[in-house]
Amino acid sequence: MKLWALLQSWPGRYLVSVAVVGGATVLTALLPDEIERRNATLFFGAVMVSAWWGGFGCGLVSTFLSAVAIAYLFMPLLHTFGLASDDQIRLCLFLAVAGLISYLNGARQRAEEHHA
Repeated sequence: MKLWALLQSWPGRYLVSVAVVGGATVLTALLPDEIERRNATLFFGAVMVSAWWGGFGCGLVSTFLSAVAIAYLFMPLLHTFGLASDDQIRLCLFLAVAGLISYLNGARQRAEEHHA
């Protein structure tokens, strides 16, 4: 019961955000080389779960952490933040869609609180 209360507090919600992005990073790193590692599918899932659980702010934190992980670990110039133009476009699209996911989940939470 104490764990559940912790996860519902504001620090707990942000901890969930960091944990799911960490999980997406580890799972993406474990993918075989034949699979496109620049694919951000697991990170979209991390943003979705974070925003659903914690709202808009947690979704934005997950979006930022995911973008950093993608740019630093999974783009061709590994362990740098230098990106080719197609990678910049891919990362910008990720940021836009993940931001939209965060916004929509935040709006859903506000609507549920308003009608509760």
